[in-house]
Amino acid sequence: QLKALGGNAAVAPSVATAALAFKTALSPLVEGEGEQAPLNLSAIGGELTSLQADLEASDGAPTAPQRVVFAEYASRLQRALRKWMEVKANDLPELDAALKAARLPTIRVPPVGESPAVDRGASREMP
Repeated sequence: QLKALGGNAAVAPSVATAALAFKTALSPLVEGEGEQAPLNLSAIGGELTSLQADLEASDGAPTAPQRVVFAEYASRLQRALRKWMEVKANDLPELDAALKAARLPTIRVPPVGESPAVDRGASREMP
């Protein structure tokens, strides 16, 4: 929705300003890699999915390093979710207000479960 908004050259300056502020607030959750982007939801999901695959491939209990990885990424996920809640509560309403004032459709955040997932990390039993 933001990409479509950015492609509209006739967008009001107030909308452009609000969209830029929203993108800036959202950027820690969607940009960067590794230690330089500790709140990147895609990176967190990738690490947790990799850990899940490692755990499912083993017949033993999780190792100490696996427990450390889980604790680290579970903590990052909680911080990222708190950040998202802040963005959704503060920055999104400001963007929506600017969009409404410009008579443009507001940003729709689908409810949990309705968002398309690229990889749900579905597991399967292996022989």
